[in-house]
Amino acid sequence: MKPKVEAAIRDGLREQLPKALQLTLDGIGIPKQLDLAAAGISLRMPIATQFDGSSFGLTGLTITASTLFGGTFNPGTPGARAPGWISFAQPYAEGAPRPPVLGASFSLDAVNQLMFAAWGSGALSFTLPSPLDAKMTPALPPIVSISAAGVLRVGLGEIIVQRTTSRTPLAAVTVMQDVAPSGDRDALVLTPKGEPTISITWLSDEIVGSGRNLVAVAAKEQLGKFLTPFRLPIPKFALGALGAGFAGQSLAIDSANVVVDKATGRIHASGAMRLAR
Repeated sequence: MKPKVEAAIRDGLREQLPKALQLTLDGIGIPKQLDLAAAGISLRMPIATQFDGSSFGLTGLTITASTLFGGTFNPGTPGARAPGWISFAQPYAEGAPRPPVLGASFSLDAVNQLMFAAWGSGALSFTLPSPLDAKMTPALPPIVSISAAGVLRVGLGEIIVQRTTSRTPLAAVTVMQDVAPSGDRDALVLTPKGEPTISITWLSDEIVGSGRNLVAVAAKEQLGKFLTPFRLPIPKFALGALGAGFAGQSLAIDSANVVVDKATGRIHASGAMRLAR
């Protein structure tokens, strides 16, 4: 009799608990837009989400959602004539090991799609002050990949440097930078690790000597501005459906432990649960 009772309880929980929690994308806390002003980029990017599904078992509940950053590119922007971004990751597989506590899994493709959308809008150009007096414009989107050592690596390729007084580009710069992912309360943060690798192809001989250092230093500074404050929000679970006493409160990850999974091309963040507003 006991096994039948336990089975009935499990079946009831599987069917009733998700309905009781009213789990929807609005309740998971995925933001509707991402403001990149903290990274020095004047862009508020809309975020569209589509509910993929959920599964509820003895070891917990898994919810999956697809996310689209940005929208249709305007004519004349880099994204209007670009074929798309590079894909690395694999879809989240049903039956994948769940963390023993609250966790979130980010596809590396989502990070690349976010960077592609920012690049495609034309918002990643930077003006370099005197003595260089030039503009840096990436001809190719930033790409995040996983190195052989399992470290995240950001590549900024074909950054065109053109002086304001010249009709032709001065140089094309390629920058490679290892980054370390970490958790900061309710966000996933990508922080530069070590010194970047900078390669310069000179397209003009207007600047000699110290000009080389100026371009290299400028490229390094712009990469630092782009990456240091780069944050991805970790979804939170709204608890308002549980009753008036939980109004405005959410279940969030506290001090997330971040792991890079090279095999699936995903970034996993998990940690103890805390109540947040």
